[in-house]
Amino acid sequence: MKRCWCVLLVFVLFAACTSKTTIVEESDHLRISKGDYKLAASRVQDMESAYMVVSWMNVNGMDYLDAFLCCMPMNHVQFLHDRYGNFMRCSSRGADAAKQCTMHLEVILSDPSYRTVLDMVEKAKKERMFPVIRVSGREISIDDVTYKEVPFSTLGGSSTVVLAESIEMEQENYPF
Repeated sequence: MKRCWCVLLVFVLFAACTSKTTIVEESDHLRISKGDYKLAASRVQDMESAYMVVSWMNVNGMDYLDAFLCCMPMNHVQFLHDRYGNFMRCSSRGADAAKQCTMHLEVILSDPSYRTVLDMVEKAKKERMFPVIRVSGREISIDDVTYKEVPFSTLGGSSTVVLAESIEMEQENYPF
């Protein structure tokens, strides 16, 4: 009997900590609700791109994000690899060029079942690997964010924000 209560408690805690994402579309404008966050956004474009993840960054206080990544588009990765070999080593001649090719990617999952893929990517980064991911969805521009009905500041500016409809890990570690 005690075991049943423990299993039930774990299930209730999991359900309470899992934020359902609700998306309402009106033309090119989106309203996204996730937990206590409400976002107003505009569609920029549909996208499908592959990236090598350079680092996994904490989303401290921005719990509407499922991931905040520093990454490189695969076309840049392949070019730099062909030219410099392992350009991720600080001593590589390609290290400075690689720094210029990195970008920030803010990911909001429209389908929470892809959370397991993000967990695998985060685990690979903790093990000092360079996973390759493919993201499909919509690039969006966040116009407004509120948290419990209070205006909330975002990172703004230099990040690409993606409302991801799917995400897959193509490689656990890019082979340098």
